[in-house]
Amino acid sequence: MVKLKEILSLLSLAVALVGCSSAEFSQEDLTGKVVDKKTCLDERCSTYRISENAFNPAEQNKTDILFVFDNSLSMKEENLKLADKMNGFIADLNNNLVDYNLCYTLSATDDFRTGRVLNWSNGQKVLNSQTANLDNVFYNTIDTVNNNTSQTTEEQPIAATSYILSSASNSDCFRSNTPLSVVFLTDEDENSCGDNCDQGSELQAINQPENLIATAAAQLGNVPFFVHSIIAHPSVSEFACYSETNNIIANTHARLSNLTDGIVGSICAPNYANLLSAIGEKIQDTLDSVVIKCDPISDITLTADNGMSFSQELKDGRLYLTPGIPANVNVTIEYDCQE
Repeated sequence: MVKLKEILSLLSLAVALVGCSSAEFSQEDLTGKVVDKKTCLDERCSTYRISENAFNPAEQNKTDILFVFDNSLSMKEENLKLADKMNGFIADLNNNLVDYNLCYTLSATDDFRTGRVLNWSNGQKVLNSQTANLDNVFYNTIDTVNNNTSQTTEEQPIAATSYILSSASNSDCFRSNTPLSVVFLTDEDENSCGDNCDQGSELQAINQPENLIATAAAQLGNVPFFVHSIIAHPSVSEFACYSETNNIIANTHARLSNLTDGIVGSICAPNYANLLSAIGEKIQDTLDSVVIKCDPISDITLTADNGMSFSQELKDGRLYLTPGIPANVNVTIEYDCQE
C-alpha cells in the first residue's frame, strides 16, 4: 500500500514537471516583435529597442516661470534692477517662440499663505507672449511690491514656493506636463537665518530644499524643475556689496539651486542681464531635450527628417540636443534597454 502511494506521488510529480516543461518551451519567441511599443531583441524581451519621435512644434514649446520676490524694504533697489533687465529676457523667449507663463509670489510669510499667485499690475495672474506692454507690467509690479511689506520680516522663498505648488488654484499658471523654472531674488537666507538659526527658530520641514523638490515632483510629475537663485552668494567675494553683518549668506538657497541644476547668481552683480540670460539659456536647453525611458545599453541614434545633425548629452534621464529641434522638424530617437 505504501509502495502504491509512493508510485502515485512520483507519477504526479512527473506529470507536473512535464506540464511545466511544456509550458516553458512552448513560450512564443518574442525576438523582433513589438510589445507595448518596444521591439524585443531576445525571446523573452528582456532587452528591447525604443524608437520614438521627438516632435517639437512651436505650440508645444512650453515652460512656466515663477518669480519669488523678496518684498522686504531692503530689497527695492535689487528688485528694480531685475525688472530693468527683463526686456532682454522676454525678448529671448519670444524670439525662440517659447510658450511661457510668468507668475509671481512674495517671500514674506504673511503674503504667500493663501497659496495663490498674486496679481500683476494689470490685474492678471499670468503674463505671457500675448500680454500687452509686458515689460511695463512687470516693472510697474516690481515698483510696488516693496511698498506693501507685511509685518513679518523673515523671508521664506522656499516655503512660499511650496505653498504655491501645493495649491489647487494655480492651474492657470502651472500647466500639465510643462517644465517649471522658479527664480528667487533675496538678500538673506531662508527664514533670514538659514542653517544658522537660534534654537527654537530652526528651519521647518517646509523650508527644506529636499522637501520642496519632493513637493514639485508630487504636484508636477516627471517634468524638469529648476530653482535659480540671485542671492547673498556663498562666496564671500561675491557678497562684498553688503557690509551689514545681519545679512546671512544664502547657503540653503544655493543648495536648492545646486540640487535642481539651477543657476546661482550674486545679488551683488552690477546688473542682472547676464544672470537672466543664463536662466533663459537653461530654459531653452530644457525645451530642447527629450525624456529617455531607461539607462541605455547602446548608443542613442538620432535621425531628423530634414537631415540635420545634433550633438547630444544624457543627463538625469533627459537627452539634451544641440541645436534644439526646430519647429515642425521630426526626429526619430532609437536606443536599446534592458529590464
